[in-house]
Amino acid sequence: MKFIAHRGYSKKYHENTLDAFDAVCSHSQNGNSLIGIETDIQLTIDNRIPILHDTVINDSKGLSFSVPQITYSQLQSLFTEKFKGLSIPDIYEALELINHRTEINLELKDAPGMT
Repeated sequence: MKFIAHRGYSKKYHENTLDAFDAVCSHSQNGNSLIGIETDIQLTIDNRIPILHDTVINDSKGLSFSVPQITYSQLQSLFTEKFKGLSIPDIYEALELINHRTEINLELKDAPGMT
């Protein structure tokens, strides 16, 4: 049986982080029963491509922000606040880290109300 790490090694690290992806690439079963990473990408208003599953992110006051309608910097600030210092990699950071060490399956997310 073959396995794909959903959002990286999310049992040990926060999902969709460089640590979670690196753990898959470094795992002893990578290339054997573990054959890659599945993750989600989106497009921000300033044309950056963050790796993030949720299409909406809330701030500390409960206000909701649609990822395609904010900048990468705004998204990063909201995420860092919500998850106590963690950051969201963009696709280029992730691909540089993975560097052909494992397969990657990208799902392009479409935010509610976007066409």
